[in-house]
Amino acid sequence: MNVICRFCSAFRFQGELLNCCHNGKVRSPSLQECPLLLRRLLECDNHEARNYRDNIRNYNAAFLFSSFGADVIMPPGRGPYCFCLQGQTYHFISGLHPNNDERRKYGQAYILDSAEAIQTRSEAPENIVCLESIFASISTIMDQNPYAYEVMARTQIQRGRERERERERERERERERERERERDGDRLHM
Repeated sequence: MNVICRFCSAFRFQGELLNCCHNGKVRSPSLQECPLLLRRLLECDNHEARNYRDNIRNYNAAFLFSSFGADVIMPPGRGPYCFCLQGQTYHFISGLHPNNDERRKYGQAYILDSAEAIQTRSEAPENIVCLESIFASISTIMDQNPYAYEVMARTQIQRGRERERERERERERERERERERERDGDRLHM
């Protein structure tokens, strides 16, 4: 990439017809500064940082809210890895809680307290090479993520509704026991 757009400073190749900002008519907001914890993992040369870079896809996958699905078509011929999506793309979102025989995945870990979520992510078989300390660092970053807060807020609402439904079921069971006692008492007096 050897050409710099004079309006937005985007890089492109000589002869590329891409019009990145339509001659300055489109303005993108500036990117936020990378969190310091993440920058250290990306730039430092210590054991944790090397582990993060070597297993970055595992760490990324551990913090997904959903998974992505599509019909993937590999282009013919040789060249760098790329793929083409055909048709509709999908985002698979798991339920709020896993089934009894499943482990937590995707957004389900966001409803746990931090320590339990870190442990859940660390214990996943695909993350055996990952470090718990890095999961803790990323969790600290995610605590500032507004989307994670949205999921957590909805979870709290869901938990409140579940608790209320359970209290109502318990009240109904108590009413049924009371009716049963009354029927037993009526039978004794007959």
